[in-house]
Amino acid sequence: MISNFIKTIWRNIKRSKTFSLLNIIGLAIGITCAALIFLWVEFYLNFNSSIKNLDNLYNVKNTQTYGKDVYTFSSTALLTKDILENKLSGVVSVSRYNSYGATLSIGEKYVSQNGAYVDSVFMDMFDFPMVSGNRSKALNQKNQIAISEEVANTYFEGQDAMNKTIMVDKQPFIVSAIFHKRAKDASFKNINFLIPFDVFYAPHKGQPEDIWGNNWTDTWVLLNPKVNLENVNKQLQSYIKKTYPESNNSIFLYPLNKMVLYGQFVNGKEDVSLGMIKYVKMFSLIAMIILVIACINFMNLSTARSEKRAKEIGIRKVLGSGRKELIGKLLMESIVIAYISVMVAIFITALILPLFSNLIHVPLKMDLFKTPHLVFLLVIGLFAGLIAGSYPALYLSSFNPISALKRQVYKIGGGAVNIRKVLVVFQFAISIIIIFSMIVIYQQIQYSKKRDFGFDKNNILAIDLTPTLQQNFASLKQNILKTNLASDVTESSASPMDMYSNGGGYQWKGKNENENILITVVATDNSFANTFGIKLKSGRNFSSSSSQDSGNVIINESLARLMGKEGHIGAQLRQGDGPVYTVIGITQDFVYNDMNKLKPDPLIF
Repeated sequence: MISNFIKTIWRNIKRSKTFSLLNIIGLAIGITCAALIFLWVEFYLNFNSSIKNLDNLYNVKNTQTYGKDVYTFSSTALLTKDILENKLSGVVSVSRYNSYGATLSIGEKYVSQNGAYVDSVFMDMFDFPMVSGNRSKALNQKNQIAISEEVANTYFEGQDAMNKTIMVDKQPFIVSAIFHKRAKDASFKNINFLIPFDVFYAPHKGQPEDIWGNNWTDTWVLLNPKVNLENVNKQLQSYIKKTYPESNNSIFLYPLNKMVLYGQFVNGKEDVSLGMIKYVKMFSLIAMIILVIACINFMNLSTARSEKRAKEIGIRKVLGSGRKELIGKLLMESIVIAYISVMVAIFITALILPLFSNLIHVPLKMDLFKTPHLVFLLVIGLFAGLIAGSYPALYLSSFNPISALKRQVYKIGGGAVNIRKVLVVFQFAISIIIIFSMIVIYQQIQYSKKRDFGFDKNNILAIDLTPTLQQNFASLKQNILKTNLASDVTESSASPMDMYSNGGGYQWKGKNENENILITVVATDNSFANTFGIKLKSGRNFSSSSSQDSGNVIINESLARLMGKEGHIGAQLRQGDGPVYTVIGITQDFVYNDMNKLKPDPLIF
């Protein structure tokens, strides 16, 4: 029975090679597009799933109010760890986290690496996969360092790196643990080394930086799974209000398992419509639309050739085949073609997946032996077969046997023609909408790439400024300029792409003292404006002698407008009870951080 059925399907495919090829390739392309999109969706839906404590890990968020605006940051005060450990119940462990780019060296081998300052519990909290060493004790001493297997192989070339000395910005550290780098679909995937947080904290302990309101570090918390998050946040906010009543900072715990897909806040409240989830939903819908279009294409081709199959249907009915039996056979034929399309789609996907992953900078993998992938392929074949074959099966099985044998189907096929017209119109309408949307998106991307940012982004090379480079910057700059390969060199606390250091409490003549405004602050030298091609609207640049301008600042047009009458050269401003600064220059507005933003936020150099 089954062998006869398969032979019949094979004969039908061979009899109409062009039709069958069009159907198989059409469905295969649709399934391939959907598969690529769903692999991308899977990547983000499963992000951080490799972390054992995922459901109990939280990032401490910091809400600050400036005037009518409420901002939410991940940066917190150094004191946050002590508050969480000593004042809250249900906290298992807390770790601070500061990213740290440094030069690791042994002998004459110097390589810049990405790392972080963390507390000793950090590796346990995030379930770092270990090669060797005890992750619970790896960062108990200030001179200890945990390195990735990649770093161990780079510096020790196959030797056992444990207990060996490695220099971090010329400071010696003992290798106490070696870990596997996190997977690409996990947080901290680019970390190559970890150093005890006390190394960073020591110089700031007891200093002005070590007070509530000065936010320097990320803070991560592991809660007891039995604890209610809402109650913990209420405890936390109540304590902050009592202890720091004048502060505009309010902190709360936010789940790690929501950070990648959600984690967007508007005026201090989470907006679940924003974040990566918006794109996950949108592209999932697009994948389904592509599949539907491919299925409609299948339906149209099947009904268009109905006259050719009319005689076959008529004979089957004369020989006793009932309508249900015919529908079943036609649907099975459609499902078989759909699964052939799935196999072709697997081949196409395997070919283009590396190129697609490289294009979108997301490491996607297709694993046929992975249960979700196997289920997806089985379901997608069944779905496409049933959807694509349903109407042709119902339509073909409805033929009157006498009319079918006389090939008079066209006389009764008006309904099919009308439905086919509707499907074609729908197919083209959706395709035109998608194409039009892509044109608009492309134009928006081109606008963002080609618009005048107010600074020159071409031929700029940025390097993390390590303590060693900073100490020897004058010599470094002089030697770079001697090569005649660079027109200028500057040092600053940030580039226009990542100016995220900011603060409030600034006052100037005529400003409402009760109005608090968040202002971005960048520390830089006299070459910054020239290096980035930022033009001065009025005033002058910093001088080459930093001591000469230690009490001076340069502001942007946005801040000058905000200052009103005081937005001019010679105006004075101060932050809280700090020193008074004099405005010596005003730059023309330039875009920073958000390349799609029309007007930049106020800024002080």
